Amino acid sequence: MDFEISQKTKELINSLDEIFNRKKPEEVLNPVVVSRLTTSLEFFYEKARKTLDYREENLWFKNAVLRFLKRKLLNLFAGEEIGLELMQELIRGKYLENGVYPENKAKIINNTLQKYVRVLEIFEEKSNLTSKEIKETENWFLAIASLEITEIFIDNSLDRGLINYFYETLKEKIEIPADLDNNIFSQQLYLSIYRNFLQADGEMENFELFRLNYPQWFSNSIIDFENFALNLAETKNQFKTIINNPLKKNFDNLIRKKIIILNLLKELIITNQENTEEILTNPEILEEKLRTLYEQKYIKAKEKLKTSAIRSLIFMIAIKILVLFIIELPYQNSSGSNINYLPLIINLIIPPLVLAISTIYAKFPSEEQNFLRILIDFEKIIRPSSSKIAVLKIPQKRTLPTQIAIGTMYFLDILVVSFLFYQLLVNILNYNIVEIVVFILFLSIASFFAFRLRNVASLSLAIEEKESVISILIEFLFFPIIEIGRLLSESFSSINVPAFIFDFFIETPFKTVIEVLEEWFSFLKEKRQNF
Repeated sequence: MDFEISQKTKELINSLDEIFNRKKPEEVLNPVVVSRLTTSLEFFYEKARKTLDYREENLWFKNAVLRFLKRKLLNLFAGEEIGLELMQELIRGKYLENGVYPENKAKIINNTLQKYVRVLEIFEEKSNLTSKEIKETENWFLAIASLEITEIFIDNSLDRGLINYFYETLKEKIEIPADLDNNIFSQQLYLSIYRNFLQADGEMENFELFRLNYPQWFSNSIIDFENFALNLAETKNQFKTIINNPLKKNFDNLIRKKIIILNLLKELIITNQENTEEILTNPEILEEKLRTLYEQKYIKAKEKLKTSAIRSLIFMIAIKILVLFIIELPYQNSSGSNINYLPLIINLIIPPLVLAISTIYAKFPSEEQNFLRILIDFEKIIRPSSSKIAVLKIPQKRTLPTQIAIGTMYFLDILVVSFLFYQLLVNILNYNIVEIVVFILFLSIASFFAFRLRNVASLSLAIEEKESVISILIEFLFFPIIEIGRLLSESFSSINVPAFIFDFFIETPFKTVIEVLEEWFSFLKEKRQNF
């Protein structure tokens, strides 16, 4: 027996024809084509760099555009048109297909960048900020530019439609505390759905806030560039306050367990474009389709966990080798004593081993129990039901005596762990101060990546994750190390030393050589055509 779907679900289905019609390929005139040799060289470079980039794959395109814009900022200020050059670089890095995109896309890029350059010129000329603040604001604004350019090539209309649908539906089905401001609730709910559905980073969140607050920027409306430029830093700070709202974790804890519903709905729509409504209104067919999609996603999540773990291990080992030759060995040589190889070997092996063990024991939910929870919530989302499917939990502020008790316990924990590490590293293994710092740091980095890998596993989680007694005990005993890793995860996830070295020392000369080669091959092609 068929069941009724909500009005919002019907509106989503009705919008699908328009969304999918946008994605139909059009005839390409004057496509941008680059040399196969330069493509092979640049793709090899990008492949090596991606190996050292632990961030989500969906960020790579945007990051490639942003790196290009930062490298070409002076060219932009000089009035150069770099749209075609950007397209060629993206094609050589295999972010775009060769011979598929027309040259007129370059004109769209150039027109898009003109407004950013105009604002930055006014901002640099009239800003009273320090040079550091100006640079930070410029980079923030360039990140927004990189995402607007990304949307020229990557159509995200389906994703936006799904995010808006899920937001409008879910905000009526979440029980919230009576004292929570509705504007804050709506704002943070939307951002959390956007962040978790698209695996968005801070730059993407800033872009989304920018898009929502300044729709005229993306239309043909007249813009007051001077006023816009003078308020640029203030806008950046306002967005930062919104993104770092104290309730961010509470919303994410809730949305992470529901976002798989949206992911499955997206896959269901993509794989069944012609009969989506028929499936959604038939309980038996819906369950069958969702089970198939869920099992596929479950397998992909495990594969992604392995891939992420391998990339994280490569990243850690690359940094460790850098630290070994830049800090550890020079320090031991300068101290005048013989090189102590044992700490060097332990520091190289133990942190990656901890990460590998964390990956092996990363917990995935029970398939059947988890799927049943997803199925129940999925039907509540698409049906015209007023029943709540989640409760937003905001822990009450602890009393002063409780805070003192917890603080005392953790302080004692830090003292005990510090004492044990001191005994092991100094008295038994004869570590020097540099080797101790390196060991603690890399153990913390391993903890940081373990948190990230745990999040990969949680993407399939719709039920409460049960903590074992052993995991609770380990987390308590090694609280200082885990806490440093947690802080690294929250505060310094954008710092990537090997990638920074690639960008700063290798990328500019390498890309310059590639550009020269591309020009040379283009010149030879013109000569051949004249014969």
